[in-house]
Amino acid sequence: MVVGLKTQLFIIIMIGHLAISGQQIIDIADDVVSCQCEPNLTDLFIYQGSSPSDGLEVIGNYKRDSSTITFKPLIPFMKNGFYTAVCGEAVKTWSVSFPDDYIIGEVQAIYPSTSDIPSNILKFNVHFSKPMMEIAYEWISIIDEKGEEVERAILDEIPELWNEDRTQLSLWIEPGRTKRGLGPNEKLGPVFQPGQNYILRVSGEIRDREGIKLATNYDKEFKVITADRQSPDFEKWSVESTKVNGKVGLKIIFDEVMDVASTLDAFSVQGIKGFWSIQDGERAILFEPEVSLSPGQYKIEVNPLIEDIAGNNLERPFDRDLTQNLETRGSFVLTLVVH
Repeated sequence: MVVGLKTQLFIIIMIGHLAISGQQIIDIADDVVSCQCEPNLTDLFIYQGSSPSDGLEVIGNYKRDSSTITFKPLIPFMKNGFYTAVCGEAVKTWSVSFPDDYIIGEVQAIYPSTSDIPSNILKFNVHFSKPMMEIAYEWISIIDEKGEEVERAILDEIPELWNEDRTQLSLWIEPGRTKRGLGPNEKLGPVFQPGQNYILRVSGEIRDREGIKLATNYDKEFKVITADRQSPDFEKWSVESTKVNGKVGLKIIFDEVMDVASTLDAFSVQGIKGFWSIQDGERAILFEPEVSLSPGQYKIEVNPLIEDIAGNNLERPFDRDLTQNLETRGSFVLTLVVH
């Protein structure tokens, strides 16, 4: 049964010569709604809200046999939400509750964590404590100093970019407004103005995979600084051995704040397995090997597509003159000697 549904939610009603009563009218079990009826007598409709006029019709898959119509939603019914089923003249409203010990989700972090953001930032990364529904864009906004939402700030015309378990969301700032010379930039101007303060707001109305709202709004306040149109300076990076949970690991220090998503996937240490974690306000990354590094020399290969928070990678800046050919280095390797 769906968690929290009470079996006493029955309907007794007469439809012409057909008597429909008790659990035979509308039954809800395992996210499936069924209605018993005569062939071609009626249809079954499911709405979000406590009455058909309260909300939108729920999208799902229907099946019909000689005496029963069944409905299964594409997205499971949201816990703590109300729904209404209409089967002919019969109407049934129910809510799906959740256990008292249910842990409400929250925003764990928004990256970059720094409060100084270049005006041409390419994307933010939002990390949640629980898997979320894939309907996030409408609940996330950029607020300016006047308390007004910045229009066309977040690129919401593409599918939402989640990690596999839907706990991490990448929010792209409208590239057409960020990159100089493009139509949106020329017509609307850049999203952010240097010297201005903004808020990235994740509304508490956003829901986790079970349909439960977050505990509260989450605001990231930041100040916009001048644009960054230079690639990270690889020659200024350094690597050192360090103790990580009692094992010998390594730490790489960058010359600037780096993008979390691309950085976590950018490094490999001669095939040695381990765990990478971002450190020091995204200015460093730590490698904890499964087995402590033995004395010797290690080469750390770096994916040249690793980016800073303005989308500049090791090969080329994001906002560049496309008429100019850039020389590519080919490979980026760091060397560490463990004594």
